Amino acid sequence: MNRIVIICCIISLSACSKFGQKSTYTIDGNLSAKDSSVIYLKSYQTVEPTLDSTFIVNGKFTFEGKLSAAAQFFLYTKKNEETNQRLSFVLENEHYTINGSEDSIASAMVVGGKEQSYYVALRTTLKPIEIQFKELQKAYYQAADQKDTASMTAIDAKWELQGKIFDSLNNAFIKNNPAAFASLLAIDELAGGIIDPAVIGPLLESVNPKLLESPLGKNLSDKLLKAKKTAVGQHFIDFNAKDINKQDFQLSKVKSKYILLDFWASWCGPCRAENPNVVKTYADFKNQNFTVLGISLDDDRDAWLQAIKDDKLTWTHVSELKRWESPIANLYKIEGIPANFLLNPEGKIIAKNLRGEQLKMFLTANLK
Repeated sequence: MNRIVIICCIISLSACSKFGQKSTYTIDGNLSAKDSSVIYLKSYQTVEPTLDSTFIVNGKFTFEGKLSAAAQFFLYTKKNEETNQRLSFVLENEHYTINGSEDSIASAMVVGGKEQSYYVALRTTLKPIEIQFKELQKAYYQAADQKDTASMTAIDAKWELQGKIFDSLNNAFIKNNPAAFASLLAIDELAGGIIDPAVIGPLLESVNPKLLESPLGKNLSDKLLKAKKTAVGQHFIDFNAKDINKQDFQLSKVKSKYILLDFWASWCGPCRAENPNVVKTYADFKNQNFTVLGISLDDDRDAWLQAIKDDKLTWTHVSELKRWESPIANLYKIEGIPANFLLNPEGKIIAKNLRGEQLKMFLTANLK
């Protein structure tokens, strides 16, 4: 805990950022890359999604533009897309220089803009925990392949501990830097796949109101408003969908059951890693008024059915095979998977995002 406090003290910066010190932004880049390669500048956090591109000539490139507020941008080439590499940074109306190599673009040096300095401080603080997450995920997959349930349980516990540290670091950054755009990014990180209004609401209230005028701020505020409709204590939202046999299924037709609405997909690694936990929990509680409903964000029917078979998911499954365009996912405001909602027999949402031992412990304490 002392280590966390020390880190947070180091990254605490004076909170006095302002958007738009200049009227436009300029980016001058030096990148070791094949001459005439196309480099892309992309953001989902501008008023309209931004995608700009230019050529790298003699290792140099330039971008110019105008922003209404700071936003997170990504820089990458076609080669980077193929290897899932990109540079993430915060851009505002200032001058920037970027130096690096195409082969390691994610670690290129970005100089310019006060908001970027806050972002670097946040990422530097979180990086050790993110490395731990990757190592634990790799270990979990290996244990799952070997059906080593003892190791899987131990890894789950370590993951939960690292998750708490990760959350505490984000929360500390937000508290210490309420006017930094990076604090909005930290809130977005904490929101995860399902926004918990009880957690995210106070965080949004704690930051400088100016931040909430940015596209990301407005987006988070809108998500919060919608999330309140699926908050703990609310009644479930009914839906119709096709099951694996292409038969109609309606949620409200399931009576007198505790139901885990489990949002997942065959292509989602963390979902597949979590499936053994759900399988075990289902086996332990299926005779105690409990069931699972799998809601897949797949778009490939064969891959969906094969994953159900391979992971031995013996409960009811539905999918519209529309990936992120799934109407059910939209109803429940799913932004990331795995995600789940636990309903009681009266149809009220009583918990969200329970995984591993958390789900088992909650069911043990609450099933009647």
